[in-house]
Amino acid sequence: MDIRKKIRKLNTDSRGMTLIELIVGMAILTFVILGAMILMISGSTTSGNITARVNLDMRAQTAFSHINEEAINTDCGLLVMNDASGDMKDLILIDKNTDGSGKYDAHIYYYSKGSNYRHSKILYAVGTYNLIDENMVKDLENNAITGNHVLVSGVSALKAETDPVLKSSSSSAPASSEQMRNLKIKMTLRDSGRYYEGKETVSFRNNVKGAADAATLNTALTS
Repeated sequence: MDIRKKIRKLNTDSRGMTLIELIVGMAILTFVILGAMILMISGSTTSGNITARVNLDMRAQTAFSHINEEAINTDCGLLVMNDASGDMKDLILIDKNTDGSGKYDAHIYYYSKGSNYRHSKILYAVGTYNLIDENMVKDLENNAITGNHVLVSGVSALKAETDPVLKSSSSSAPASSEQMRNLKIKMTLRDSGRYYEGKETVSFRNNVKGAADAATLNTALTS
């Protein structure tokens, strides 16, 4: 009988929720909302990272494809010159001009370093020259800069490795030209704190002489 009275009392009790019950309910609801927000933010961040990586990958592959096509078709010479930090400054691919004049068509990939990665980029230009020398290199660099032919931007590092290794002139080891087998390029792109490192190996199908300075290459091609 007592049990029935208690049940009846509970069913007819209209006092509502107590303050403690209300606080506990609000706390549970807060945790649920916070959990949902964390999942949404995490998903958005992951999606942003994937999108940024795909974008950087596409930019790198576009540059590699351009370099690869020119390098494969190169039939004469290759110049790879580094700056003081060890980054590749100039990659110059040289072809014999098809008009029979004895001139050279030179294609330059010039790594233009800015104050930070946002202003650093690889520029491309092409020109025709009678002689392979430092004046040719400076003219090509100037053409690339003034023409502003941007191949890829946001470049934070650019390295080149040749097979065989090219030696620049020094007191202990004179510069020499080499018959090139392949060229390996490593490019690091950066965008809003995200990094992408791409690598490409180019194998030469023609007889290409390589050197680390213009005078050495000119001697090799004219001797």
